[in-house]
Amino acid sequence: MLRQIEAESDLVRAAYERLSDAASGAEGWDLRTVILDWLEAELRHLRTEASDTKAVAAELLRASVALANALKQ
Repeated sequence: MLRQIEAESDLVRAAYERLSDAASGAEGWDLRTVILDWLEAELRHLRTEASDTKAVAAELLRASVALANALKQ
């Protein structure tokens, strides 16, 4: 599912890779919880690394919502 999401920047692609790693190692966890934990960590991390924090945060949030909605189906 993550491979279908296109990222606009290297920073976001790296974040998706971390989410993919977290999801693959989260056996027994609700994936929506994994997504929320990942998003929280990424947003915290953005404060120091992103020059365009708002745009990156918005893209990460959109991806989180899309993934969570896909999991509901």
